[in-house]
Amino acid sequence: LPLALAIAYGGGALTGCDRAASSCTGLVEPIQLGLMAAVLAALALLPRLAYLAAVGSFTFGFAALAVVLVYSAIQVPQPLPQPFLAIAVLVWVAAYLLGSYAAARDIPITRPWVGFRRG
Repeated sequence: LPLALAIAYGGGALTGCDRAASSCTGLVEPIQLGLMAAVLAALALLPRLAYLAAVGSFTFGFAALAVVLVYSAIQVPQPLPQPFLAIAVLVWVAAYLLGSYAAARDIPITRPWVGFRRG
């Protein structure tokens, strides 16, 4: 999910299509669709990478919930001001990367394909 969000929102922000700018061409949506299909195919063909991405997405979800709860508690106005948005994105990216790294290092549980070794 975070990879698809990065492709969707990143492509829109880079090209100006997220604000209906005149620089937006008709090629943006097909390119985004192709990139999402390529990511999905890569994850389907590489299940170990998909496992790391899934754990990263799980930690991303918890980080997103934490940010929403904290921002609600301190009553941050909507839409988010730029500094608060930057902090949120930084926390989300860090959570995704740390979750994926922890899964690769077998923290807190062993990866499924490692635990079945015979020795």
